[in-house]
Amino acid sequence: MAGNDPTVERLNAEIAACDREIESAQADLDHISSGRSAYQSEIQNINYRIDDLKRQIDQEYEAVRICSAAHNRYDADNHRMRAQDFKKELTRQFELKRSAIAKTRGDGGSFQAALDRKRSAIERKKRAKEQLFARFDELKREKEQKQAKWKEKRCRDCGKNFKYNTEWSKVPDLCPDCQKKAKDKWREKPCKGCGNPIRYNTDWEHIPNYCADCKAKRKK
Repeated sequence: MAGNDPTVERLNAEIAACDREIESAQADLDHISSGRSAYQSEIQNINYRIDDLKRQIDQEYEAVRICSAAHNRYDADNHRMRAQDFKKELTRQFELKRSAIAKTRGDGGSFQAALDRKRSAIERKKRAKEQLFARFDELKREKEQKQAKWKEKRCRDCGKNFKYNTEWSKVPDLCPDCQKKAKDKWREKPCKGCGNPIRYNTDWEHIPNYCADCKAKRKK
């Protein structure tokens, strides 16, 4: 019964749709998580390069100070130029870091959207399963109520028990087999007077040869 119930079919289809939505959302979460891990690794590498550049810049300016104190202008200018190159590279690394951070934040919105989709599908699936189980209980009660309307009684002729429904307007006294046997005992034969069919029962001791009208005419 449950397999043919429209409500059960609808709820099963809804649960299947939720499962597909959960699977799709989880795939998006996995993809985004993988991308975020890559960006976080990139940011970590950039931080290492930034720290290294800062150390190199400090070293170059220290060399400038030493060379200037020794009145070695040529080497001081070279160290100053190298420090400027390192500072340009430092600026570029900061820009790369800001770009990577922006991407992780953008993915954060996508991650939250996918997470919300998954949570919503899980909640819808939960409600659908609750409704499905409630429908199963309802169908079980309906089946039990229908079964309760079927009773048994003993056949008047053969004594076997047969089932009948309490909602039937007329409860038979014979089982189906005996009903068929009783029905098969009724036959027809043509009236010897007019030819019209006469219904008779094979259990009758005297089977008539004339219909009621012909009998009446013959009596006159």
